[in-house]
Amino acid sequence: MGGEKLPWWETFTLSAPMREWCEREHLMNPEKHVEAFVDYQRMTGGMMRGGRPVKDPDAAFRTWMRNTRT
Repeated sequence: MGGEKLPWWETFTLSAPMREWCEREHLMNPEKHVEAFVDYQRMTGGMMRGGRPVKDPDAAFRTWMRNTRT
């Protein structure tokens, strides 16, 4: 029971630097995208395309936010 570490996506939050990055990139309301991002990570088990694990959650979220522009 105790001692089990949660997957990174279960504790993912927007840090102040991530909020600032979104603002600089003119990506509005990043908070509303966190739930969808976390759900996607749950669905894939934190894996990227090709079956490799996500190594940098912040980079993954930046990519997620960039893709919201398209």
